[in-house]
Amino acid sequence: MKPVEFKHQNIVFAKDQPEYQPLPALRIDSPTGEVVSCWKLSFKERVKIIFTGRIWLSLMSFNKPLTPSYLAVNRKEVYSHPDDEKTVLNRVKKFFADWKYIYQNDPVKKCELYKNEGCSHVDGMLCDFPNCSMNNDYIKERSLS
Repeated sequence: MKPVEFKHQNIVFAKDQPEYQPLPALRIDSPTGEVVSCWKLSFKERVKIIFTGRIWLSLMSFNKPLTPSYLAVNRKEVYSHPDDEKTVLNRVKKFFADWKYIYQNDPVKKCELYKNEGCSHVDGMLCDFPNCSMNNDYIKERSLS
C-alpha cells in the first residue's frame, strides 16, 4: 500500500526527508485539524482484501492518548469539496430533475383548459391568448434563471 497524490491535496509531509516516504495530504483548516491522505493498494493487496475482508492499521502514539482515526473507501465519507457538485453523476441527477420539472410544468399539457378558446402554447413558447396563466409562469421562470 502506498500513499498517492490526489486532486485536492495541499501539503506533502516528509517531502525532503529521505528516511521517510513522502505523504501527500489534504490539511483541513478546522477545529479538529483533519489531515486526509489517499492510499493505493497493489494488485496482491486487493486480492487479499477480497478474500480476508481485513485491513490492518498501525498508528504511532508515542505513548500519548490515541487520536481518532477513520478509514474509508469513499472520499466523500472523509471530506467533501465544492467540486463534488460538478461530478457526472450529479449532472445526470440534475438533468433528470430538470426534465421532470419541465415535464410536470409542460405548457402544452397545462393549456388544455384554454385550447378551445384559442391558446396556442408550443413547448414553452409564449402565446397570444390573454387569459393564459402560462405566459406569466414562463416569464417568471426565464427571469429567475
